[in-house]
Amino acid sequence: KQEALHLKAELQQKSDPNLTPVELKILENPGREELTRTLEQGKYQVFHYAGHSSLGDAGGDVYLVSRTTGLTEILYGEDLAGLLANNGVQLAVFNSCHSADTAVMESEEARRERNLAQALVARGIPAVLAMAARIPDQVALTLTRLLYRNLNLGYPIDFSLSRARQGLISAY
Repeated sequence: KQEALHLKAELQQKSDPNLTPVELKILENPGREELTRTLEQGKYQVFHYAGHSSLGDAGGDVYLVSRTTGLTEILYGEDLAGLLANNGVQLAVFNSCHSADTAVMESEEARRERNLAQALVARGIPAVLAMAARIPDQVALTLTRLLYRNLNLGYPIDFSLSRARQGLISAY
């Protein structure tokens, strides 16, 4: 919730009037069905996930908590990658631990896509920002604020990320 509030505040800041403003849709605790329906009915260029994720045999796992049932639902990375690719997402941001983590592979068969970043890149998502390890909440909040501040100013993704990294280095 705190990250969503920071994101809203950052995107409400005035940017260049010649730029199309960034529109934001926040899903709070969506289940698989709500997430799928929302992506299929909208035209989103950026998918931002703040929550828990882990390595998994099907391209990593994202954990959703359904508002309807209150139960945790696992969404496999390969399934999420297909959903995002099929709906035109250009940038996927995972502010979640281990979303780009790689485990030591023991055998040739075990070298399949094991994290979210790999699954999305393999499926053709042009830009993926993911975490290789655990990320403290305050660092995650700062990263989100700085990244979207720069995107809102009209900077390209790579430049925005570079500026966000510099901001993290300065702050931490």
